[in-house]
Order: sequence, then C-alpha cells, then structure tokens
Amino acid sequence: MTYSDEKLGVALLGAGHAAREHAAAIRRSGKAKLLIVHSRTLPLARSLAEEFSAKATDCLDDVLNDNSCKLVVVATEPQRHGVAIKAALAGKHLLIEKPVAVSLREAQRLDDAARNSNVIVSVVSQRRFDPSFFQLSSRLKEGRMGVPMAAHLSVFLYRPPTYFSGWRKQFCGGITANLLIHHFDRLLTLFGPAHAIFARLCTAPDCQADKRADLLIDFGGFHVSVSASFDFPMNYGETLSISCGNGRLTLTNHRLDCSLHPFGLQKQRRKLEMLADLFRFQYRRQQPPSASLDHQLEDVIASIQSLTPPAATLSEGVAALRLAVAAHLSHSLDKWIFVDDPRLSDLYLGTPHDN
Repeated sequence: MTYSDEKLGVALLGAGHAAREHAAAIRRSGKAKLLIVHSRTLPLARSLAEEFSAKATDCLDDVLNDNSCKLVVVATEPQRHGVAIKAALAGKHLLIEKPVAVSLREAQRLDDAARNSNVIVSVVSQRRFDPSFFQLSSRLKEGRMGVPMAAHLSVFLYRPPTYFSGWRKQFCGGITANLLIHHFDRLLTLFGPAHAIFARLCTAPDCQADKRADLLIDFGGFHVSVSASFDFPMNYGETLSISCGNGRLTLTNHRLDCSLHPFGLQKQRRKLEMLADLFRFQYRRQQPPSASLDHQLEDVIASIQSLTPPAATLSEGVAALRLAVAAHLSHSLDKWIFVDDPRLSDLYLGTPHDN
C-alpha cells in the first residue's frame, strides 16, 4: 500500500502554540493523521494528544522507532531543532518550523543527514503560500509593472514585555530571527539570492533578543529596506511596497493594490489594453489565516507521495537563516556583511540542545 492509499502518519514534536496550529492543520488535511505528540513535558503532550486523538510521549525514541510515522513535524523552540537531525537519520520526512536551526553548521548537519537518508525536508514558510502573496508574485513576474526599482517592508507590531521570556530571551526569539525570517523567505522568493545586508538592531531589556530592526538588503544592486518593531501600542500590521518602472505593487497585510505611474501610462500608451486590468486592482484574501499552513502541509504530503522536492525546500530555509545570522553579525560589527561571509558559520542564534 502506498502513501496515497492511506492517511500519512505524522508525529509532532512540541506541544506549544505552534504545535497546536500544526495539529489542527493535520486534522483538516484529510490526507494525514496525527499519531504521536512528543514533548519533554509529558502533561503538555498528553493534553494536546487527547484533543487530537493521538498518543503522547516524552521519549523521542518512541517517535523514531515507530514505522507508522512517516512525517515528523518539528514545532519545538529553535534551540531544540537538532532533534530533526536524529529524525532524518531515522528515515523520517520532516517539516520544520523557522528558523530551521540556530546555526548554519547545525543546518548543514541536517542537510547531510537528509541527503544520506534520502528524506524530504521542508521548512515552514506558510507566508509564501498566502493567496495575496501569490497574486503579488504573479503580478511581478508577469513583467507588466516593469523592472523592480526599489522596495520597502514595514512590520509594526505589539508584543508585551512578558513575550521575551524563556527561549525568546536569546537572539533566535527576537524580531529578526523569529519573525522577519518569514519575510526574508518571501523576499528571496521574489528577488532571488541576496548579496549582502546591513543591520541596526535594538534589544529588549535584559536579553539578547532584538525588538526593533532596521535593515538594508542588497539583491545585487537592487536594495530592499526593512523597518520592524515590536514596540507599537497595537498590531499596525505589515506592508511590502515594490516600486517598478511602470507602477507600484503594495501588499498591506493580506490586501494587494496595484497602481500605474503616470510616466508608466505614457510610456506604455500602445499597451493600454494589456495594462487595463491593473487599474484599481485590489485583491483581498478570502481564506482564513490557517489556509496558508494548510496549503504548505498539502504540498509536503504530495512531495512525500511523489518523492519530489517540496515548494519550500531546506536550502531555501537555510538561505533565510543565513540572512538572519548575517544581520546579527552586521549589527555587531556595524558594517555591511556579505551573505557568503565564512564567519557566519561560527555564529549561534541561541544555545542548542540535543532534545
């Protein structure tokens, strides 16, 4: 019997908020079944497992030795993502929360383990699966807006002081490595490999995590500026604005607006019929927020069934991690950092744990 003939058996590592979101997505999928919930804190594992009719354990070997579990979802804090290496060596396919690891060295060990075991690894990049982002990407790739000339991303949110507790006190819990890394994935999807980054960060009191970040990312002569903060009195939201030769694309939360510059209109006078559908174009997401994670899970299941690469690959997750690590080093040295700087391999965004 093949995977496509039955529901895919899934094990979930972690029992916190992110784990609960994944458990709900697994149940909604209709193509997978949650079999085991693992947590170092057994009562938490039991609580989540009972809600989703799964087994609970605090022993990782129970997951690794269960042949019915084909996919392992890693939804622990980033410092414990090293368990993904053990899962890969045990022949488990993987879906791992961002950041995929706390260092590039750890990410390389995971890549080696996945290649040696011939397993599929996808990094949670659900923001890339938002319908509104898909529309933005499609409009940009069509070319009718012209060549991208400049872009700015703003992320203005509120997080209470208590947010920076536990593992979030380390850099991997800050706004760059824990939140902007999702936007790094989007920017890399839109504009290709980044070349260098300059970062100024502001840390939260009594911890290493950054609560504000101002970045400039060089995509080979094309720059994207980023302003992000957890200090706003409420969640003001996120806006990505891309100015192109003929107009501007603006994605505010989940609403996409397209507009043409007057110069673009004049320049493209003979192509007005082709450009007409850009006038007052608006796209607002009609699906619930959980749909993006559902779409990625569906893609991962299909990837496992067909043994083909997923839409969001491990290498892409590592590329986003590399930008976060480079931002950390840039702030420390107060200078531009190339993303292929060999010093990045020696930096850790948090203290790794084996289990």
